[in-house]
Amino acid sequence: TESEMAIALAEVGGIGVIHNNCSIDYQVEEIKKVKAKKLPVLFACGTFEKEKERIENCFNSGADGVIVDTSQGNTKYSIDMLKYIKKEHPDKILIGGNVATKEGCEKLIGAGVDAVRIGQSPGSICITGAVIGMGRPQATAVYECAKYCKERNIPIIADGGIKNSGDMFKALAIGADFLMFGKLLAGCKESPGELIEINGCWMKKYRGMGSREVLNEKINARDYSYEAQGISGYIPCTGEVSKMIREKLNSLKKSFHAVNCKNISELHERLYSGQLRF
Repeated sequence: TESEMAIALAEVGGIGVIHNNCSIDYQVEEIKKVKAKKLPVLFACGTFEKEKERIENCFNSGADGVIVDTSQGNTKYSIDMLKYIKKEHPDKILIGGNVATKEGCEKLIGAGVDAVRIGQSPGSICITGAVIGMGRPQATAVYECAKYCKERNIPIIADGGIKNSGDMFKALAIGADFLMFGKLLAGCKESPGELIEINGCWMKKYRGMGSREVLNEKINARDYSYEAQGISGYIPCTGEVSKMIREKLNSLKKSFHAVNCKNISELHERLYSGQLRF
């Protein structure tokens, strides 16, 4: 996301990740806008060698941590970048991913991550599964990876497929420690994207980072061609993020009440002791 959404999220207890589909200078300025409010913020980077310049500049601007952002986190390029960041910036939050297996989690943990992002192909605007035939059902991925990571005291982030508060609770109930939202926030007033009126309804532009629209902007930066693994479109504008988050949290409280759990830790205790049934 960008600074406006990152600020709004931080004010309600979340944290935004400033995307890297932009120049280094632009990303740095977005980070500075959030830090000027004395709020936490993360940034995303890729795995190419040239991304090291981005990493240094973003950390120098005050970012609290980084997500090495790739659809397949269990690669040599990803692992090497994670090890570099851990060595150069051991005091910063380091998040790796995306993976969907215990083997992937093992490699990322070995590289020194503080958290692992789980999800390959479940996103609403992701068509990776159809294009390259790769992915894993998200509930299975979250459950299996969470169980493995919990034994090693590494939290996981459920990334993809969360459409409503019910999905939020289900993800937490099968082991997730944190939740990442895409489409759920994309229609909010603070989200980046073009606002347009269509048939009397206000809509927000929502672009998959693997969509043809985004790839066409990057095409000169690569020496090979891509088939799009995402789509773009418009979704209804849903208002301010603070109102939406309050509504979702109230629903989550009801979910916890229904299973007699006070917090996520207690929910996970019941999960792994067999008291929580599905």
